[in-house]
Amino acid sequence: MPGVREAGDRLPAVKGMLQFGIGLIFPLSMGIAITRYRLFDIHIIIRRTLVCSMLTLTLGLVYVGCIVVSRTLIAPLTGGSELAIVASTLMIATLFNPLRKRIQTIIDKRFYRRKYDAAKVLAAFSATVRDDSLGADQIC
Repeated sequence: MPGVREAGDRLPAVKGMLQFGIGLIFPLSMGIAITRYRLFDIHIIIRRTLVCSMLTLTLGLVYVGCIVVSRTLIAPLTGGSELAIVASTLMIATLFNPLRKRIQTIIDKRFYRRKYDAAKVLAAFSATVRDDSLGADQIC
C-alpha cells in the first residue's frame, strides 16, 4: 500500500509543525495582551537597562584602570602585593551608589526630560511651600 506508507512518512513533519505552532501560541498571546492592555511600562525597563549597563561599563573600566595602574606603578614598589587589588575593590564598592545616582540623573535628563523637569519644578515648589509656610492664624 503505497498511500499508507507516504502518509506515515509525512506524520513526523506534520507533528513537528503542530508542536511548533502550539509552542508559539503562549508567547504570542502574552505579547498581544501586554501591548493591547499596556500591562508593561517598557520605559522603566529601558531606563533600568541603560542605568545598569552604563554603571557596569563605567565601574568595569575604573576597576581595570586601577588594576593596570597599580600593577605598573605600585607593584614594583611594594613587591607585588595584592593590597592594590583590595584597594581597587574597596574603591569600586565606595563609588557604586554615587555613580549609580549620577548616571540615573544623566539618563533621566537626557531621555525623560519632561518628567525630570516636572519633578524638578514640583520639588522646588514643595521646598518653597515648606520654607514659607504660614501659620493658621496668618492665613485667615
